[in-house]
Amino acid sequence: MSVIEYGYVYAIGLDGEVKLGVSATDASRRLKVMQTGNCRNLQLIAQAYVANYKLLEKALHREHKDKWIRGEWYSLSLAEAREIISGVGEDLVARETNRMMMEQESIKRFLINRGGVV
Repeated sequence: MSVIEYGYVYAIGLDGEVKLGVSATDASRRLKVMQTGNCRNLQLIAQAYVANYKLLEKALHREHKDKWIRGEWYSLSLAEAREIISGVGEDLVARETNRMMMEQESIKRFLINRGGVV
């Protein structure tokens, strides 16, 4: 049985340029660090304290890859960012877990077909 980790999923940035990320602590600390290296006034748009926060980050990035700018930055309006963070939950974690399990099965089948040991 795996340990469930809790943390924050957050959206920080400006209208049109939003970082979707995670933090083990309140995202306001992350905002302060990010603001130090940015000449524009960033804002904490939204945050949610959730289970499986690291897995959720991967799922969020995958779901919004069509809006990707660079790194963990996405072309999102403030309203879109708020909606994304308010909508994180078990269904997203379940989809990501299922995707990862399917990927592992695919790798196993590939190795078996090539005569490899699993």
